[in-house]
Amino acid sequence: MEIKGILRHFATIGVGTLLNMALGFLATVLITRIVNPGHYGELSIFKMYGSLAGSILWLGLDQALVRYYYISDARSYKSSLLRFCTRWPLFITMLVSILIITVTSIQTVDIIYSPLQWTALAIYTMGIIFSRFSTTVLRLECKTKEYSWCNVSQQIVYILLSLLLLYFYKNNEVVVLIIATIIGQFSVAFFSMLVGRKYWLGHSCSFTTYNVSKKELLQYAWPFIITTSVATFFQSIDRLSLNYYCDYKEVGVYSSALVLVNVFALLQSTFNTLWTPLSVEHYTKNPEDTSFYKKAQEFITVLMFAFGMTVILFKEIFVILLGHEYREAAYLIPFLAFHPIMYTISEVTVGGLVFKKKSKIQIVVSVVPCVVNLIGNMALIPTYGGRGAAISTGIAYIVFFVMRTLFSNRYYYVDYSLMRFSILSVSSILFAAYATFHAIDVVSVFLYMCVLSIMIYLYKNSVKIMFKYGTGIIKKHNLC
Repeated sequence: MEIKGILRHFATIGVGTLLNMALGFLATVLITRIVNPGHYGELSIFKMYGSLAGSILWLGLDQALVRYYYISDARSYKSSLLRFCTRWPLFITMLVSILIITVTSIQTVDIIYSPLQWTALAIYTMGIIFSRFSTTVLRLECKTKEYSWCNVSQQIVYILLSLLLLYFYKNNEVVVLIIATIIGQFSVAFFSMLVGRKYWLGHSCSFTTYNVSKKELLQYAWPFIITTSVATFFQSIDRLSLNYYCDYKEVGVYSSALVLVNVFALLQSTFNTLWTPLSVEHYTKNPEDTSFYKKAQEFITVLMFAFGMTVILFKEIFVILLGHEYREAAYLIPFLAFHPIMYTISEVTVGGLVFKKKSKIQIVVSVVPCVVNLIGNMALIPTYGGRGAAISTGIAYIVFFVMRTLFSNRYYYVDYSLMRFSILSVSSILFAAYATFHAIDVVSVFLYMCVLSIMIYLYKNSVKIMFKYGTGIIKKHNLC
């Protein structure tokens, strides 16, 4: 698919994405005005444990599903592949859950959680696994509208249930939010499985017919158990460290900043929804065409940096909508913004490792930034608290991008003009460093304009194409 086709496809899910962003922001505003930071921090830790469990218990088979999905267009093949990839994660999850709940029931001292809390976590993890595979199928089939609306359903269910239950059970804030989170997670799984039911209910076939073996799937998948779990741990180190050095309140404020940044990160998830299947499909059909990936990297670089720097500049405006106890979150946003920026762009530049099936290399790619983040948190949190955690996380994601790009280019070289990217990144880091310790002022605006000017100069051809495409859509729909 050509770049214009991708942009057109990207535009088709704009409404769903914007609605999801609005609902996510609304949920954060409402909840932080009702719930104190300590309880919000407890919810964040619960969800973090669920994400960690899911990243391990997917068994890497979600990545195997993506990589082998286009081997054949036969529905029986795709249905068999989907069911095989889903069966084992669910089975292992049930076994592990039963074991942990049994152990905690016997122990006289709770291990992190009580048996009831472990049960809630087990149910939540099951929802994460179901939704992971069911939404992946929608992504692979490029059912982007349905994918977006399934995610919207999660936000709607979470908001409505949270507000309703908090009204009646205000004294059990943490329990209420956990219940709403679990049901919201299962709503995604339910709706996405309903949309993709023909692949869940299709006829079975033998993989050997298509020169694919179960052994090959498992060999490809297992390194991702380490890679994904390390990557999720990498994303969780900041909150774990804050919880260790500080308290739930600090975690709550930090988590509110993460949620605001995650609204921005919906651009990341939207792009990844389209890009992963498109890139694999394009490589399968045209392995020598590297210009496709170079152009995509330039477009997403312009989009992510422009949006990210704007979020940093107006950080106080976003945070003023939160409860007054969460205002410190404004100074955490600048470096946290590098998470969606660097991760999204690296989804393009990591292509070589995916195409050449170098899943084991991704373990190294994940471990190095993880260690950097751990050291950074240990060094900065005792002095700077949440700001230190944000700085460490931002730097770690820059290292993550570098590792992904350099290793990928060793196996499948693409000229990404890394010098241009480095200049833009350094200027953005300087702006973020200033914004971390200062409210918006004349200097902030000046630095913001400098970064945008540098970006436009370095990527002027891509900016022209995007501007032309945008104005074309406006004229076509008579929006001005």
